[in-house]
Amino acid sequence: MAKALIGRRLQTLPPPHLARPSIVLIVHEEASFRTAAESALAQGGFAVVAVPNSMTAIGVLGREVLVSCLITAMRMPLGHPHGLALARIARQRCYQTVVIFLAEEWSASNMKWLLLDGAPAIVCPEGDVAGLTSETRRALRSASAGHR
Repeated sequence: MAKALIGRRLQTLPPPHLARPSIVLIVHEEASFRTAAESALAQGGFAVVAVPNSMTAIGVLGREVLVSCLITAMRMPLGHPHGLALARIARQRCYQTVVIFLAEEWSASNMKWLLLDGAPAIVCPEGDVAGLTSETRRALRSASAGHR
């Protein structure tokens, strides 16, 4: 049995042949933002795993969990793959993964979405936790409606 942090609690995941839990993976270097985003998304009903960098996120992506939404900063700490590379890895593992990039407010106002290997990705202002929760809900609804 694998274990994962879901909503701040370590939980045992069922074996892969029984179920693959769907989670929102938050990747951000700043602990205060990670904590606020994790709390807001968990209160919004999402199963959340929050990690500080892309190398830790790659470890989560390698587990037997389904990452339905990746929320990642573009910039990562020195020596770690950037957010775009992480998004590509997530999409290689599951092409239906919704990707939300966190960007500085000035760039997010100019870009609402971009293409990542031919599939859309969303850009949200960094620090807007309330907007992130509603954007995540909207993006996951939109993705599930498109894949039925």
